[in-house]
Amino acid sequence: MQNTIKILTWGLLLSFVCCFTACKSKTVISEITEEESISYDQSTLIDFVLEKELSQILELSMDEDKLAFVEFSTEWCLPCQLMHETLYMNTVIADYYNANFISYMIDATKGEGPDLSFLFQVQEFPTLLILDHKGRVLSQHVGGISGTDLMIFAEEAVEKYQQQTTDTITDY
Repeated sequence: MQNTIKILTWGLLLSFVCCFTACKSKTVISEITEEESISYDQSTLIDFVLEKELSQILELSMDEDKLAFVEFSTEWCLPCQLMHETLYMNTVIADYYNANFISYMIDATKGEGPDLSFLFQVQEFPTLLILDHKGRVLSQHVGGISGTDLMIFAEEAVEKYQQQTTDTITDY
């Protein structure tokens, strides 16, 4: 009985540590691929655009009048995997992100990932960014995140962007 409790305690502790820590970067360079049509990752409820470059994501965000949600992750990052299996499968979170963002998942070890990681100074995974149409960072979060904090992260970025656009309009 005590061994079971110890195993469960260590398992919960490990899950907590993985969820609220980040993985360090490894850099591998590979070629960029490009496709014309928009395809979405079906492994989560959040509609992550696949096989596009960041410049195309920013164009889509401008066309659809949404911000860009960018997740830098890797295949070997445990907190990233946990977020994909839990947070990105939450219907409330997915509905909000799909309504307000063009979502883009970047594998920091493939395609344009290493270059974008350098550009945005990403050194740990996951790193979450919310970008405006010009690619400027409105919000950034490094490491694992809870569902509540993921929603607050998004809502604050949307409010910040709306305030910036309102201020720009009133300046004229």
